[in-house]
Amino acid sequence: GGTQYVRIGNDVETVQFFGESVEAMARALRPLVDSPSAELRRLATRASFTLREVRLAQSYGSVPTSDVRDAVTLAGSHEEGRQILAQALYGRLMDPDRQVRAGAGDVYRSFTLDARKHRGEVEARISELLASAYPEARVAALEAIRAAGAALAPPSGEKSALAAQVKSYMLAAGAASGAPTGEGAALVAALGAVRPFAELHQDDEVLARVEKALAAENLRVFGAAVELALKAAPVGQHARIAPRLDQALVTRDSKRRRAIIDTVNADRALLEDRRVVSLLSEALVDPDTGVIGAALGIVRQELALQKHPAVLAALGELR
Repeated sequence: GGTQYVRIGNDVETVQFFGESVEAMARALRPLVDSPSAELRRLATRASFTLREVRLAQSYGSVPTSDVRDAVTLAGSHEEGRQILAQALYGRLMDPDRQVRAGAGDVYRSFTLDARKHRGEVEARISELLASAYPEARVAALEAIRAAGAALAPPSGEKSALAAQVKSYMLAAGAASGAPTGEGAALVAALGAVRPFAELHQDDEVLARVEKALAAENLRVFGAAVELALKAAPVGQHARIAPRLDQALVTRDSKRRRAIIDTVNADRALLEDRRVVSLLSEALVDPDTGVIGAALGIVRQELALQKHPAVLAALGELR
């Protein structure tokens, strides 16, 4: 999605509401998002961007890195109205009007569906999106599952209807694993949606897709497969996946190293795996200066890495 430029008067910065204003604005916009008028739906969807979430960056070890944390804390949490609006915005990804769908596609990633507090409603919305005729809606559903994580996991020993939909979508999207960069978004999203469902972690067809993705030329698919194998232990430790994952994490290919670094940059919890730290230290002396810069960017923000012997040795070679 793209960034929406919504402003008031002569303000240069994009408007963003906080605190009680979020609740009031969300409840005011909510009926307009579902208006019978396509133009009103489009405008309300666009205006919803002013209520986007503030996502505070967390470094390895959960140390806050954002300067706006105190301001957000002071404003207070007012998420109920935003959550009601978010569910409606995801619904607009299935709107019969193309422009409304496009507007929803630009803003939905700025909102998270809270499956912990609204599991029933969120599951129903995601299932509806997965069954949609619109590819963008199906990808959004898979991304929502990835973001919700364990909140959508069924009780131990039980199966999930969503898991069956995710598997079906992954198998259908598997042909895109060799697609050029910029394509294969469906498989990237499907790989991200596997983790909450334990029943998929030992599924032969799913594992075959993961194995293939770890060798994919499409670097986004490759990065998504590495992330899944690292975060879902039963997948990463499976006999057919473990050798592929180990091979990926010791790669000397600059492009593949960069793909993994970009994945780590988006989820610093992956630094808990010593193999990832090793790859990062080796990336600091990669022939590609872009890879070095990406690795340095993470090291500069992570105090724990700055004390790691392998990272210190690599930094010494850079001097």
